[in-house]
Amino acid sequence: MAVDFHFIPVEDRKTLDKLISFLRPQGLDYQNWEVWIEKAFYEILAGYKQSIIVESNGAVIGNVISQLRKELGWIYEGKNLRVLKGFRDSGCATFLEKQVEKRARKHGAKAVIWDYRSEKKWIGNFFIRRGYAPILENWPLYDNNHPDTIMIKNLNKKSNAGIIQTMGEFFLGRAV
Repeated sequence: MAVDFHFIPVEDRKTLDKLISFLRPQGLDYQNWEVWIEKAFYEILAGYKQSIIVESNGAVIGNVISQLRKELGWIYEGKNLRVLKGFRDSGCATFLEKQVEKRARKHGAKAVIWDYRSEKKWIGNFFIRRGYAPILENWPLYDNNHPDTIMIKNLNKKSNAGIIQTMGEFFLGRAV
C-alpha cells in the first residue's frame, strides 16, 4: 500500500476531536496527562494554541501543538511533536517542526523552544540537527522522576548565546 501524508491544520471541531483521540492513549507517563489534554483542547478551540495533525491512509500518525509563550511574548513554544514509530524516518517531524518555526516568525517571535524527556537522546539529536541548542539539561520540568531537556533556536540567525543565557535564567527563576 502506498503511503500518503496529509498535513491538516486543526481549525475545526472534527479535526480537534481527531487530535484529542490520537493524543489520549499516548501519555508517556506524564503526570496529569488527561488534565493537559483537556486544557490543550480548550486552548486550541480558543485559538491560543495551534496544532497540525498528520494523516496517512486516513489514520492520524502524528501531530504538533504550538503557542506563543505566555510569560515571554518573544518566545514561541513547540509542544507535543510526535510521529508514530513506523513513520519517523518519513520527514514528517521535520515538516512539522518547520511549520512551528514558520508560525513563530509570523507571530514575531525571536526564538523557538521545545522540551523533551532527557533520556530520549534521539529526540535531542533531532533538534540539534535542526539548529537547536540546549538551555537546561536533565531538569525536573514536569516531575522529579523524569528529567527534561529544554532546547532553543534563535530565529534571527545570530549567536544563540544571549538568548540561551536569558532563557536559562528565566527557567531557573532569575529573570523576568
